Amino acid sequence: MNWLLIGVGIIFFICMAIGYAKGFIKIIVSFGTTIASLALVIFLTPYTGKAIVAMTPIDEMVKEKCISMMIPEGVDIDISEIPLDKIELPRQKQMEILEKADIPEFLKKGLMENNNNEAYKQLGVSNFMDYIGAYVSDIIVKIISFLITFLVVTIFIRAIIFALDIITALPVINGLNRVAGIAVGGLIAVILVWIAFLIITLLYNSDIGKECFRCIENSEFLTFLYEKNVILDWVTKLR
Repeated sequence: MNWLLIGVGIIFFICMAIGYAKGFIKIIVSFGTTIASLALVIFLTPYTGKAIVAMTPIDEMVKEKCISMMIPEGVDIDISEIPLDKIELPRQKQMEILEKADIPEFLKKGLMENNNNEAYKQLGVSNFMDYIGAYVSDIIVKIISFLITFLVVTIFIRAIIFALDIITALPVINGLNRVAGIAVGGLIAVILVWIAFLIITLLYNSDIGKECFRCIENSEFLTFLYEKNVILDWVTKLR
């Protein structure tokens, strides 16, 4: 039984049921609020990320953790006896490490595609091992920054709408209005699932995270949603 697929199905059912109950006019306000929140989050996330890096040691902690995690048992390298800032592995060995690493496919693909001098310069590193740490750390900080910013912005905007009593002032229309409400509810569900996938990505190295990814891989629908996750694509884009 794919419990994650069931959970995603419940999210879609609830959102579409709410869309039907509220109708298009009311649910489109919720959808517009969500889009406005995402736009504001996209603008604010880089600043949140800088604050997290400046005020916490999370980036350094992630770098140290991911370097050891990236070296699988099948690769004959003892990094404990070699200063990390002196490591410069052959290209073939680098690709072997990346291919065998127990990490999400999108992350593996990103590490392979960006393993070049331009990315090294952008991340401020000079060797492969530092590149791994800096790249993964950058993505994790971005995801955390996005989630924190999205939560704060959503609460703020929803509070304003609630205070102004905008939703209850809108009319309710039956018929096609409710059908359109179902469609918009489905779009809201997609966005919520995409955001949930960000959290799952952060938990990848845990047992529950690995189980979630197993569920995703075993479902064509979940795999499709994960691969088409534009929020994850934006957050993980190297820039």
